[in-house]
Amino acid sequence: MRHSAQNPDMAQMFVRAGEAEATNRQVTLVSGSDVPLVQLDLPPRLRGQAREQVALRQLSDRLGLKPDQIAMRPFVSGLDPKKKAPWNTVFAADKAWFANLQKLPSRAVLPDYLSLPAAPDLWVVQPVEIDGQPGLSLRFGPDDGMTALTLLAIAAMRQTIEKGPAPKAILAMGNLPEQVSTLAADASIPVVADVNELDRFQITPKTLGHGELELDLRSNPAAAKDRVEKQIRPWVWAGLAASLAAGVWAGGEWLALQRNQSQSRDLAKLITSEVQETFTKGAPVLDVRLQVTRALGAMKASEEAPSKPLDPLDMGVQIAQILHAAQAKPELVRYDEKDGMRVVAILSDFASVDTLAEAIRAEGYTVTLRDSRTETSRDGIRADYAVVPQISEGGE
Repeated sequence: MRHSAQNPDMAQMFVRAGEAEATNRQVTLVSGSDVPLVQLDLPPRLRGQAREQVALRQLSDRLGLKPDQIAMRPFVSGLDPKKKAPWNTVFAADKAWFANLQKLPSRAVLPDYLSLPAAPDLWVVQPVEIDGQPGLSLRFGPDDGMTALTLLAIAAMRQTIEKGPAPKAILAMGNLPEQVSTLAADASIPVVADVNELDRFQITPKTLGHGELELDLRSNPAAAKDRVEKQIRPWVWAGLAASLAAGVWAGGEWLALQRNQSQSRDLAKLITSEVQETFTKGAPVLDVRLQVTRALGAMKASEEAPSKPLDPLDMGVQIAQILHAAQAKPELVRYDEKDGMRVVAILSDFASVDTLAEAIRAEGYTVTLRDSRTETSRDGIRADYAVVPQISEGGE
């Protein structure tokens, strides 16, 4: 077990939401488990509003939710001011949850993992409490972080170490579970309890030193664009429209433009129809490139030899992410080699029971609802699922 004292002046800068009201000079922290960072696969040349729209479609597809049920905020690292690469990571949360942040008075509203000091080649780990259960807040350097229940957090640490590269050191911001020390020892990663001990690794962590304050969760780029458009005088838009129409008409290009637009619409309909028939089995086409790529990958996987056995830990992490996205309260998650995984969760209503099952199926699992009932001792619906991986037609 290791312990590290936090800088008193820096500790006074942060106020947890629900515990006290922050001043205009303080930062309000919300639980990072409510607003995870999600990595997306976006085309490099896609910019502006088009990038936001494609990102939202990918996010809703990954979480198994409708686009109008979720909201996002782009995560843009402030580590290198000259960095011009387009963003590929977003904060994701319920749309109503983001709206409730607007009433919080403070300098900024951030997930708690962004309040941890950060530096390249350094991981920072701090124990936290999530709905009365032990959890960990992690900072995997300036560009990544998370807050999750202890089991899920340790699984994420293990997977990150396996993918590499491993950090030079781990800074413990409090008493850590023995599993963290064991994981670090197995990977030969030193765990330090004092910031001064990082000098020997030539690491200097900074708190709020990587542009974190620019990531205020209350900021909504899309809403800001709407406000700017409403502030522009109507006659400006009318003048621009008149000038454009006059220029097109004067050049004799109006009819050609109309024909091109009609041909483009017909071609788009044809592509959509072919994709639905060949790749998506009639499902809506939201992102042609992404959906065709996934369908081709699934076809290739079905033709290959049987894959390696399912890692129960990977399955548990994926199921935990789906439960969190559905705002379900897990009561039991247990894996058996013969019967697969049993998941018992508390949901708000019976409609949510079916929605959660569909979200799990969308990730490639076969889901059987064993039981669902109301209980007088608690609010909500108790749902009992049996979850097993789907077996491809080419597998054995």
